[in-house]
Amino acid sequence: MMEKKQHDDMLKLVVEMIGLVGQLQVARTESKRIVLQNIITTTYRQIDHLVYELCGLSEDEINIVERLEQSGDSK
Repeated sequence: MMEKKQHDDMLKLVVEMIGLVGQLQVARTESKRIVLQNIITTTYRQIDHLVYELCGLSEDEINIVERLEQSGDSK
């Protein structure tokens, strides 16, 4: 079961992601879109790592998942 801190961390990241995506949709300049996309990518990684922790994945398992994501096989 998810601990309170993990729950709070996940909730914070998800709320942050929703806000970032909204900002990206209305960004007027390419430089602003690039900055927001970089922050979104970092936030996705933070969410991924929290999920890995919740699932109890080992470093080897995390590496496998991330390689699959990079190769596009996870979709």
